[in-house]
Amino acid sequence: GTLFLDELGELSLSLQSKLLRVLQERSFERIGNSTGIPLQARLIAATNCNLEREVAEKRFREDLYHRLNVVTLCVPPLRQRKEDIELLAHHFLHRASRELNKPLRGMESAVIQRLVSYPWPGNVRELEHVIKRSALLARSDILTIDDLAIPSPLEEKAASASTRDPLPGLAQAVRQALHEAMEQPGPLGEAGGIFHHLIGYAERELIAEALRICNDNQVSAAKLLGLHRTTLRNKMPKSDT
Repeated sequence: GTLFLDELGELSLSLQSKLLRVLQERSFERIGNSTGIPLQARLIAATNCNLEREVAEKRFREDLYHRLNVVTLCVPPLRQRKEDIELLAHHFLHRASRELNKPLRGMESAVIQRLVSYPWPGNVRELEHVIKRSALLARSDILTIDDLAIPSPLEEKAASASTRDPLPGLAQAVRQALHEAMEQPGPLGEAGGIFHHLIGYAERELIAEALRICNDNQVSAAKLLGLHRTTLRNKMPKSDT
């Protein structure tokens, strides 16, 4: 058969080494069992990361990269293949109709025009989720522009204008964080305490501001800050629940 591994670039280094061993030995063991089982599957992997850059920055094993890099297919983002949008939208609509047990025959032309004009930052998955939400909201057997769960052109323009240049917001967040940290009680009198106190406080506020700018999308926030998503997760404040 075929084993598909999605978001390969998000594997931790420890899991990368385990995957490499499986590929090299062509066998694996079940948890709690030492008996090797032959691997009889074709492996397909996908990632949004630039693996060559990840290898150069020591976040992805070079030997695993070369082991996997046999045939590479680069799929352009959805906004660069607009001719696929209508076909995919109809496919997802029919699927949603079956899953929701809701008869949906199609969509009006205004819906197609809006779907084609939208930039789709979340690619095909975003399109699938938009169609499913819209199908859930549909009030007839034809999807209309009023049913479409997607930002309007005005809302989209306003959102892009507010996030066009995130650096001033990040800089302001850091300045505000440092100001607040200096006013709060902390280990400022201890040797070296002020540095760690201020850096830790500013770092938390910087990550929080990046997440706000990116609508809590950790991948986008990590890219904005120049961090790997795993690093961002490790630095995020831990929840009490």
